[in-house]
Amino acid sequence: MLKDREAILKILKDNLREAQEMMKKFADLNRTEREFTNGNWVYLRLKPYHQLSVAARRNQKLATCYYGPFMIEEKVGKVAYCLRLPPESKIHPIFHVSSLKKRLGSSSTLQPKLPPVNMDGSLFPEPEKTLNRRLKR
Repeated sequence: MLKDREAILKILKDNLREAQEMMKKFADLNRTEREFTNGNWVYLRLKPYHQLSVAARRNQKLATCYYGPFMIEEKVGKVAYCLRLPPESKIHPIFHVSSLKKRLGSSSTLQPKLPPVNMDGSLFPEPEKTLNRRLKR
């Protein structure tokens, strides 16, 4: 009876190992290894965090996905990089590799810059006065 139990346990462990290997194989099909070096230029993706202090838009769906390009200063850990951001941007400069996209080519395409932010975290451009007002019902 004990040998039957050990045999069943061995079969279960083998099946579990095979299932894990199969899941890893299919998960790795969509995975890409991204590696950057110091001095590389990358675009920064802020969308997963919905940082309204950086990109305040009425429709977040149409907000810019990538900002930059920014230079990589150093690698921090296995999958994090420190970027050289403008001094007026109040964002932590260390980002996961999944938030970065390598800049290809040497053309200087204009990308949106990080807008200036007040001390309280809101954007500088604020309306001076309300010209007209309408009440929605």
